[in-house]
Amino acid sequence: MVSLTSIQELERLRRPGAWVLSVYLTVDPTRSTWPAPRTKVYNAVKGLEATAPTPAYRKALLREWERLDEWFAQWTPQGKGLVLFASEPLGLWRTWHLPVPVPDQVRFQESAYTTPLLDLLDEYERYAVVLVEKQRGRLFLVHLGQIEEENLVLTPVPQKHAQGGWSAPRFQRHHEEAVKEHVRAVAQALEEMARQRRFDRLILGGPVEARTALEEALPPTLRERVVGYLPLHPNDAMLQQKVLEASLKIEEQVERQREADLVEELITASAKRDSAVLSPERALQALHQRKVHLLVLAHAWHIGGYRCTSCGLLAPRMEDRCPLCGGTPEPVPDLVDAAVEQAMAQGVGVEWVKGAARERLLTLGGIGAFLTLEPRHSLRARRLARRARAGR
Repeated sequence: MVSLTSIQELERLRRPGAWVLSVYLTVDPTRSTWPAPRTKVYNAVKGLEATAPTPAYRKALLREWERLDEWFAQWTPQGKGLVLFASEPLGLWRTWHLPVPVPDQVRFQESAYTTPLLDLLDEYERYAVVLVEKQRGRLFLVHLGQIEEENLVLTPVPQKHAQGGWSAPRFQRHHEEAVKEHVRAVAQALEEMARQRRFDRLILGGPVEARTALEEALPPTLRERVVGYLPLHPNDAMLQQKVLEASLKIEEQVERQREADLVEELITASAKRDSAVLSPERALQALHQRKVHLLVLAHAWHIGGYRCTSCGLLAPRMEDRCPLCGGTPEPVPDLVDAAVEQAMAQGVGVEWVKGAARERLLTLGGIGAFLTLEPRHSLRARRLARRARAGR
């Protein structure tokens, strides 16, 4: 399973002169124009070979391609996306078959190219979905466009007493107490799932009365994760597909709104000049000085720049000498990727924003950073930074 911890482990695998082949492929044989994955990678490798900076680079590239070519001969396509990292000198061979597509990319450099994986984790958070009614509770986990049913809670609840008479109130109380006990059991099952599987957000569904009772029974740590409600019943037909489709819509809405709020908070905080900065120059300098706890980037935005060969400062522009140490600058083809690598090495959270938030951030330079003085109201920033530090 792809996790922040596994990505950080990849980032730590590096040694001068030991290049890593990073492969990202969309796997979709249903498309009429779909070329074989091997062909797509082969064409990309030939392009890298044609621009090889040194003979050693070319030799190492072709060595990794030979290993990959042998693997492709035995490979059976799975899922919708393939991610692969290979480096014989580092003893590295790692593959992930993903349930979601990834943009086709092939890189060969002195570290694993993990930016698309980080973007994927940021976009697809873990969602728990609970549907509850008076006798049945169903718990699901939604992640990376897939759904799993985690638990089914069944509680025998006596029916309401239909007849009148002196015993009717007693039957009614017995029924109501049994329903409350069932709701508590569902809440306990959800708490256990939170401990075992971990999830970022929570969606509740079912009849309004039962759903409301469940939300009230949840501890504050789970209640604050509730982001939406589903008009679905635990006994509905085709339930998993309905839950998945409805959950992904809520997930999309929540993510875009959170990103919009985060960018607005970044702008407000940067105006105070003590808790955030905007623009490539200021954000990258703060990152170099280890003052950043969350880096915010416009999705699918890339610019070239420079890196100081002495102190490692990244900058979109640099004269003959580094402004900080006087070292010699070298060109960096993708400053965003270099910044993400630096952030990961420091345990700094990284957030990509899309949609309206992306357009807003692009007008301000495409990049910003919350500084180590955490903004008081940045729940999103604090959560992402905690996740980075905890390695989740």
